[in-house]
Amino acid sequence: MKTPNSDIAQRYLKAIYQKDYETANNLLAENITLTMNGNNKLSGIRIGKPAFFEAFERMMQLTQFSYKMIDEIEWLEGHSRALLLAVETATKNNVSYHFNRAIDYQIQDGKIQAIKIYEGEPVTVDLIFS
Repeated sequence: MKTPNSDIAQRYLKAIYQKDYETANNLLAENITLTMNGNNKLSGIRIGKPAFFEAFERMMQLTQFSYKMIDEIEWLEGHSRALLLAVETATKNNVSYHFNRAIDYQIQDGKIQAIKIYEGEPVTVDLIFS
């Protein structure tokens, strides 16, 4: 069942992957918080739109712009969030990798306030983003 929270997150995903940065920007809160676990160049907490978009651009650079989501397995809903279980892919040094992620979109007043990414295969993700 589609809800306003998953609709906002899906609109964001569509925009960011189609390089419609204006739409993606409009769906994010000014003080967006991005949390990525792991031991790689993208790990940590970033606050604010400039830091958020810098991390996205860095992710694309580290994968020679091959990073993409290939399957939205399941959307789970909460009062102020949408949780996506996804399969993503990226190529690094001519090797293709697939990995699972849980992505928690925390949403308030129609804006994404925070995105927390939990890795299903942290060793693989650390290799890709190192």
